[in-house]
Amino acid sequence: MKCMVCGGDTEVGGTGGAYARCLRCGYLFAKQGDAWAPLMPAHGGIAPDHAQAEALGFPPRETDNERKRREDPGIARHENVGGVPLLVDRAGVRVDQSRLAAKIERKIDQKISQTITGLWMGALFFVVFLGAFAWGAWFIYSKVKEAMDDRGKPAASKVAHDEALSDWDGKEPFTCAGVDEVVIKKVKAKLDGETAITVSANCRLSLVDVDLDAEVGILARGNGEVTIKGGSIKGSKAAIVAEGNATVTGKGTDVSGANKPSGHGHIDVH
Repeated sequence: MKCMVCGGDTEVGGTGGAYARCLRCGYLFAKQGDAWAPLMPAHGGIAPDHAQAEALGFPPRETDNERKRREDPGIARHENVGGVPLLVDRAGVRVDQSRLAAKIERKIDQKISQTITGLWMGALFFVVFLGAFAWGAWFIYSKVKEAMDDRGKPAASKVAHDEALSDWDGKEPFTCAGVDEVVIKKVKAKLDGETAITVSANCRLSLVDVDLDAEVGILARGNGEVTIKGGSIKGSKAAIVAEGNATVTGKGTDVSGANKPSGHGHIDVH
């Protein structure tokens, strides 16, 4: 390797070969992995520190610069004051332009490397943030859309979709008197002298292909809602009775008997 201070050749040595010494200026370096890091001399300049070199395991040696200065006392020597590289010779003290330029170039390279790394990290963070934001926006949109799609759907449609089927077999009268949502499919009920189906409170009942034959086919009270599709309703006294705010609607249903709405009750079955 070349000396990072003066560019001279170096020798590897010291304890375990973990150090290097410049043959020109005597500057010391320590091995760190696959790289070399400078060791600052105790006095802070760049003159060789022979005591430190010997402590690290190097044999005593006169550097090339020391030899040249011994042979020619007027030769320039390198100094380092406050981080500024200097040349000292008979002409005086001046800035070592070549060493200063090399030092500045290394600093610029470090800054460029740090800037590039920072840009890459910033771009990566932006991409991750943008992805998280897009996912969050899509999630919120999907939930809002789902809620909006559910709004305004008829209650009977929800019940039919959920298929909350009743196990009523038509052998006894059927009563729904809560806030239940019930579906009855393909049941035949013949209940002479009785009311086949009674719906009250807030019950929502859906009849699909149900055949009723009774004294009263359907009695709806309170806020009960009955939706009928297909089938038939026969009542000797009344086919359908709707009282209070109850509603009974249907399509494709054969009705035999009177329809008797009262109060705000509503019947629309055809």
